[in-house]
Amino acid sequence: MPTPWTTIAQSSRFSLPFTERLDGDTVCRLYTPYDKRHVLGTLSLSPHFVCFGSRTERLVTLIILIEDIHSIEAYRNPDEGIKNGLKLGLKNKTFVIFSSLNDRDTVLDRIKNFRFKDKGAVSQRKQSVENIDQIMRSPLCQQFPFNDHSNDRNRRHWERLFSDYGRDISMYRTVDLHRLLLEGVPLEHRGFLWSVCSGAAAEMQLNPGEYEALLRRSKGQERCLMTMEEIERDLHRSLPEHPAFQGGPGIDALRRILTAYSIRNPNIGYCQAMNIVGSVFMLFASEEQAFWLLVAVCERLLPDYYNTKVVGALIDQGVFSDLVLRALPNLHSKLTELGLDDMVALSWFLTIFLNAIKFDAAVRILDLFFYDGSKLMFQLALEMLKENSQLILNAKDEGEALVALSNYTERITDARVENSSEIFIGHVISNSYKHFGELFTTETIEKLRLKHRLKVVQNLEDNQMRSIIKSVGKACPLSQEELEALYAVVKEEHLLSWRSRLTTAQHHRITSVLEERPRFDPCVQSQYRLDFELFAHIFPSMLPWPVQETFVIRAFRLMDINETGILTFRDLSHLLGILLKGDATEKVTCFYKCHIPPAFNMSDLDDLINSTLGSNEPELGIDAATMTTSTTSSPSAGTSAVSSRRQTSATASEVIADVDETGIDAASEVDELISEVDVDSPMLSSHASFRDLELVSGDSDSGRNKVSPPIGSPLLEVLSLPDRAPSEISDSFSLIEDASDAIKSLSQKMQATTLQEVQRRSTTNDEKPVDPITQIQFIELWKTFYELIAVRSDDMQLHHSLAVAGTLLLQLGETQKQFQQQMDDAMKDIDEAGEAPAIPKSASKMGDLKSCIQDGDWRLNIEHIIATILAESALSEFFETKYSLLEIIDNYRQKPTRKL
Repeated sequence: MPTPWTTIAQSSRFSLPFTERLDGDTVCRLYTPYDKRHVLGTLSLSPHFVCFGSRTERLVTLIILIEDIHSIEAYRNPDEGIKNGLKLGLKNKTFVIFSSLNDRDTVLDRIKNFRFKDKGAVSQRKQSVENIDQIMRSPLCQQFPFNDHSNDRNRRHWERLFSDYGRDISMYRTVDLHRLLLEGVPLEHRGFLWSVCSGAAAEMQLNPGEYEALLRRSKGQERCLMTMEEIERDLHRSLPEHPAFQGGPGIDALRRILTAYSIRNPNIGYCQAMNIVGSVFMLFASEEQAFWLLVAVCERLLPDYYNTKVVGALIDQGVFSDLVLRALPNLHSKLTELGLDDMVALSWFLTIFLNAIKFDAAVRILDLFFYDGSKLMFQLALEMLKENSQLILNAKDEGEALVALSNYTERITDARVENSSEIFIGHVISNSYKHFGELFTTETIEKLRLKHRLKVVQNLEDNQMRSIIKSVGKACPLSQEELEALYAVVKEEHLLSWRSRLTTAQHHRITSVLEERPRFDPCVQSQYRLDFELFAHIFPSMLPWPVQETFVIRAFRLMDINETGILTFRDLSHLLGILLKGDATEKVTCFYKCHIPPAFNMSDLDDLINSTLGSNEPELGIDAATMTTSTTSSPSAGTSAVSSRRQTSATASEVIADVDETGIDAASEVDELISEVDVDSPMLSSHASFRDLELVSGDSDSGRNKVSPPIGSPLLEVLSLPDRAPSEISDSFSLIEDASDAIKSLSQKMQATTLQEVQRRSTTNDEKPVDPITQIQFIELWKTFYELIAVRSDDMQLHHSLAVAGTLLLQLGETQKQFQQQMDDAMKDIDEAGEAPAIPKSASKMGDLKSCIQDGDWRLNIEHIIATILAESALSEFFETKYSLLEIIDNYRQKPTRKL
């Protein structure tokens, strides 16, 4: 059984498309009609190809497209000594004969099966062909001719070769072909030979019409702006000295092939140096051929070269360093001393020497490159070092060594000039085969690439981690060690992302939640970004408190400010930095923002509504609707609450109780509001349920334990008070008349930290003021707070403080709503009487004249919520607590249920 690198080397030897995999091989003989011999070698099969390679390297290679096979039959000819043979009839009216097949019947059946499967695909591919008029059908060298160093003798040799060995994809590729490539290729044959030797011609035949389809897609969709800008910037830098690329058809055609490839392979998109090789291809090949030559180079011949990190080129620098050590050990020591051992040939390889030497000489290198693959680059680079070894050994520093190599490459030319300082490229190539052609094989190169890939990728990972962590900035409160540990978690989970992290039901829910998100543009995607599935797996595990899935969705929406459906590592680290290391104001502000638009969406309440409607459990105490609707008490137990939620707008568009521009302390404004409220008014009487709350939860054992009800439970349970736990605001809050005193006490607490100061602390200089929170959003926020303190089930003081603070804020919201109603009534009187009645001073401070009652809701500002929480020492201490991300990650890694 062949080893992995053997399979890779065989695929590379036959120049098959990267999607093609050899299905098997067997020893046999090939009849060669040009010399009437039977050559020993190996027959290999793939879904679209029949390939033969002689045991003696370069003796003969044959590649046949299965769709070109017209007939296939078992063959036997005792007179010629042929037994156990196969005879393939091709569409070009030639026959190919294989003999000495021990498992002939198996090979015959496989070829027939592949041929049968390919027939339907061929007809389907051909139906999709549609021509586009502006595509160039001929090479640019026909419109812009230039000097051709081939002579008549050389042309006659090529015509004889085509006559004897064939002139299409299935031509016999022999040592004679290699010899003529060394001598030089006539201008008119270069594009055809490049396409055949590289496999581009076969891939183009397998994909008729694909290039035109890619061009149509480029016009019908919004392309990545960054990629298009890079392409446009480099178009005129390709071959600026050549008239074909100084405007006109050359530039237009180059733009089309680069754009088409960026759409075909969005993981690469466009990379510098692709414009240079692409422009050279178009000089000698048609536009479509040039596109497929570019595909062959980027995806097979130089894998991973053309991306933002040029991983393939860096790997090959390590391979080249090993080859230099093997072939030129003294020179390797000197290059290592100069620091050039792993970079000396980088620029040569990236452009296949096109930027290193004169154009006519570099094209001669391409003739052999498409035949021998990347092996030619290594042996040619070794030869160039060898011819300059003395200068390099005598160099005092790396600059002197690089200047010596630069002077050498500038003298390489394709013209034979006697007694000249110029260097003939033909001699350099011939010497490279003479000195290093047998030193290593394609299989050797693939083995060394596997060896160096891990090292290069790890170095890139380390550099990328340092770069990404540096981009997080000093504003993130997480330490360097914590950021590195978090990066490692994201990396591990990203690599394991092929496993399903969510159940099918969860996936459907997430899809519905994020269905409005546009699809992320792969052209700008960088490694280890977080889609929602990855975020939903990592984020809750990095928190010290339990959170519901709904909160995770809202946190994702909050950070996804561009609505791409993707978060960066920076987004995650800043979010965790606030929640783990921030002060109480920063944490509460973050939670607050997660419960207002755009993070909050009314669709999040669908499950809550459904569970409320479908629940048959009796509710304790008073109906939750009396605490979430207007001053009129509702007799319904659950329907009114649901109806109110449905009628409530999800957008906080009305600003209630805004801080006055004159700088009046908002705490004193609360005093004024309360001074005008009658304790026995309908507004407060609607909250007679506070006595019932105390009765339900005060002395009952079950009441003591109801500290963290699940989402969807009645609001009564969420805001029920524990058993007479002492509070800094009041010792008892079970009576109706205590409500006014408690709110007044709250206003006194807020004197020390005014609402204006809280507002300055809760927003940065570059952020706009935070919108008010609506009644429904506030209830959801308080449910989230109850989920957080569930881990402190034994801390009755904390639970009591949260319940008291929530109840006070509900009272404040109802108070503001009452005065907003008074203001609206006053404005109505203005319209009816035509004169301004007396309006309470406090009501005039409310700011907005549009009633929040229109949507059956009231609103609170973030300053009210932060000030209330800071006034409760237990809550303030809870939110001021700092957590170690390293400890959380250690616990996360030790979980037995963690996905491996």
